[in-house]
Amino acid sequence: MSGQLTENFKNNPELKDIIIFDNTSISKGLEYINPILGAIQEQNKIEILYSDESKEFDKKFVLAPTLLKEYKNYWHLIAWNTNLKKYQNFKLEDINDLSVSEDKFDSSLIEECKELYSHIIGINHSSRQPEIIELSFNPKLKNEIKENPLHHSQTVLSESDDDFRILIKVIPNDELMDLILSYISDVEVVNPKWIIEKLRSNRLS
Repeated sequence: MSGQLTENFKNNPELKDIIIFDNTSISKGLEYINPILGAIQEQNKIEILYSDESKEFDKKFVLAPTLLKEYKNYWHLIAWNTNLKKYQNFKLEDINDLSVSEDKFDSSLIEECKELYSHIIGINHSSRQPEIIELSFNPKLKNEIKENPLHHSQTVLSESDDDFRILIKVIPNDELMDLILSYISDVEVVNPKWIIEKLRSNRLS
């Protein structure tokens, strides 16, 4: 069911700017996708009841929904918190109730969010600017990395029997570091140097 629903969304060109898919095939928390997509397309604010970290209490949020993103088998709503004046992410499976308001929000928030999250791996953004990350992989992973790019900005810099090298342009965040560490025995960070030092210090700590 979730796979077919995902394929339907992927094949709809009208949704390409407001929904981002992961390379995984199973997702959780699908029941609110359609009303959220409708609210984004019509620029209607929404109100949600959201479980706190303890799962014991619900918090109410009034939001301008701007993006849906699939990451590590979960759907996330990226929305502008109208009270805090910042973007926040909400895991769909932790939403306990959702209603669509008649109140409108400025469509420029959608464009701003799209630009911000286009440079991010995962769901956490920071105030950093995008950087060019150069990674050298064990060539045995060449086909895997080509078929499942680390990021849409990925380009192949060089490939040989000894080395498979790519570039990605992203805003560094914890998810980027975790992704690199997941390949740690088969990848070397070539640039930037500060990421090399950060990963080295994390491994030693």
